[in-house]
Amino acid sequence: MDRHGWVSISDIIQNTDLTIEEINDIVATNNKNRFEMNGSHIRARQGHTIPGIEVEMEIRIPPEFLYHGTPIENVEKIKQSGLMKMSRLFVHLSGDQQTARIVGSRKRTKCEVLKINAKKMHEDGFTFHISSNGVWQVDSVPVQYILFR
Repeated sequence: MDRHGWVSISDIIQNTDLTIEEINDIVATNNKNRFEMNGSHIRARQGHTIPGIEVEMEIRIPPEFLYHGTPIENVEKIKQSGLMKMSRLFVHLSGDQQTARIVGSRKRTKCEVLKINAKKMHEDGFTFHISSNGVWQVDSVPVQYILFR
């Protein structure tokens, strides 16, 4: 893997049981559009947990609000400490409530969608990135920028 997260597709084929057809199918059918191919290489668009990986993302001014879906049992902790990147490189945010709800429901049936005052965060000096599949990312979201229900 290079420093931008790209891996040779031929290396994947040689070291796994996957075929090029299966790799193409994974990329094409992933419901979150997580992977991208660039000729003979593939990578995850965002969310790397490997230190030193620098996926190129565009720095952009966010819309007024972004959203974060989370299992409902996490809400009380978030009210205390805000949103932290945990083992990821960034906190992931969605541009709409529906996507945030899908993300937040990934492991459990009940989730809460948190509304983030991204415009205010940007005005206060936070830098937002957007990945090539539309996922907004920021280092953290302090609790004062989260609008709870």
